[in-house]
Amino acid sequence: MDIIFEDLNYLVINKASGQSVHNDDQSVIAKLSSKNLYPVHRLDKETSGLLVLGKSKTAAKSMHELWQEVQTEKEYLGIILDPKERASDSNIVFSQKIGQSSGGFKNIKGPKPWVEAITHVKVLASDAYLSKLKFKIETGRTHQIRKHCALNWGPILNDRRYSSKKQIKIFDSHYPNIPMCLHSFQIKVGEYFWEAPEPKYLELPFGS
Repeated sequence: MDIIFEDLNYLVINKASGQSVHNDDQSVIAKLSSKNLYPVHRLDKETSGLLVLGKSKTAAKSMHELWQEVQTEKEYLGIILDPKERASDSNIVFSQKIGQSSGGFKNIKGPKPWVEAITHVKVLASDAYLSKLKFKIETGRTHQIRKHCALNWGPILNDRRYSSKKQIKIFDSHYPNIPMCLHSFQIKVGEYFWEAPEPKYLELPFGS
């Protein structure tokens, strides 16, 4: 397990893509069962990166309450399937309202009621096939970044839930054997700041 930070109350890990937080015998909680940990926030099974865990229910609750009381900054890195080359360093905001539970390609927003969701997007690199983006979220809706990308420019690379059959065929033929390309990169809450190293598969060549 890739440990980013640990003190008496908290453990922060760099979770691998494909590993669930709980629910199976290979999950984070199962692998670290001797530590008696409690997740402070959600992180999709397919998403890699920072996961904050409390070493007691009280610690997890305290951190969760801190997230509600102070400005919390969460940034992600991702690659999307994008047929348009975009200018580097350009910024945009995705702001479609979305549901608070999972959707799918035929209903990307998810079931109603739809609620406010704000995702700030910065282009880091782009070519005629892919765009590498940095995301900063103001709200924390279920699959928010994945939904917003699919609704706007294109799905996260190898996100099979929010992609068409045609897009999945592109994933399988051109980008096999890499995980879904979304990574929880930085979290800042109060005086705490954590950063997870960028995985190798997010270093795909652009413009080649």
